Amino acid sequence: MANMLDALVGGAPFNGFAPADFDAFERKKWSSRVYTKERRVALQKLVVIGRSLKDVVPEVDYYEVGTSDDAPSMINNRQVRAAWLYITRPSEARTALSSRLLKTNLSDASALFDISVEHQHACILFAIDLERILLEIHISPRAVVDRMNAARKLSYQEDREALSSLFGALSPEAQVGFEDQLLPAPDITRETIQDWESVWSTSQFAFVVRLGWSRSDQALEAATFGEEIKERFSQLWPIFAFLAWSSTNDFAKVVVEKTIERVEKKLKKNITQVNDCELNPGTRVTILSGLFAGRAGYVAELDGKGQAKVMVGPVSVSVSIQDVKPS
Repeated sequence: MANMLDALVGGAPFNGFAPADFDAFERKKWSSRVYTKERRVALQKLVVIGRSLKDVVPEVDYYEVGTSDDAPSMINNRQVRAAWLYITRPSEARTALSSRLLKTNLSDASALFDISVEHQHACILFAIDLERILLEIHISPRAVVDRMNAARKLSYQEDREALSSLFGALSPEAQVGFEDQLLPAPDITRETIQDWESVWSTSQFAFVVRLGWSRSDQALEAATFGEEIKERFSQLWPIFAFLAWSSTNDFAKVVVEKTIERVEKKLKKNITQVNDCELNPGTRVTILSGLFAGRAGYVAELDGKGQAKVMVGPVSVSVSIQDVKPS
C-alpha cells in the first residue's frame, strides 16, 4: 500500500486546497471517468497531509493508510461523490478479525461489492466533497468487532468518565455520536455515553467524531492548513485508540475467544478421531504401522489427545489411534 501512495503523491508538497478541488465532485461528474484526473489532484492533497499524520501516532505499528477510488467502479457504485484517505489497523490485524466480521448479504446488490476496508474496520477518515473537508473517526455498522469492543468497554463507569474527558478536549465545533443523532462535543455527558450502550449493536448509522471545514473557509487555501489538520488529528487519535479494538484494547475478547476456539477445535478433532475408530479400553485392535505392524492386541488406555496404549501380549505399545483398527 505504501508504494501505491508514493506513486499517487509523487513527492508533491501541499500548497492548499483550491476551488477546483471541490468542483471535481460536482454531481454531473460523479459517474464520468473524464474527471478522474481532477479528482486525483484533490486526492493527492489529502494523501500528502495524511502521510504526515503518522508523526502524531505513538503506536506506529497500528497505522496503515489507504484511499478511496478516484474513478467510477463497482466498488463505489460507479459514482465518485467524494474522495477520502483512511487510517486504520494494518492488514495482518484485519486478517485476524476477518472471521468475526459480518458476511456479505448476497441478496443485497448494494452490498455485494462493498469490500471497503473503512466499512469493516474502525478508521479515521480525511475526506473532500463538493462542499467541505472532513476529518473524523468513523465506525461503520459493519465494523462489528470495533462496535462490540466500544460497547463492552463503555459498560464500565470509569471508562465512560475517561471518554467524556477525551471529548472535553475536542474543539467545540466537533460533532459526536451516531450520524442520525449528532451532538456538539461539549454536550456529550457520561449519561449520553451510557445511553449509547444498546445503540452500538442496533444502529444502522456510523458512529463518528467529526470535524468539518466549509469550502469557503480561507484557511483551506493556505499551505499551513496541513498543520491544523495535524493538531486536530492529535485530538482524535486518543479517542480512536480508546474505542477501536486492538490486542491491547481487547474488550471484545477476540484474543481469548481465538485461544478457546483453537483448543475446542483440537479437542473436537481428537474426539472425532476416537469416535471414528470406535475405540474404548478393552477393544481388540490390529496395529497398522511401525515395529508392531500386523500384530493384534487390545486397548489399555486412551489419552484423549489422539494416542492409545495397546497391549501386545505383555508389552505396552503407544500408538496413534489413526494407526490402529478394530479387529
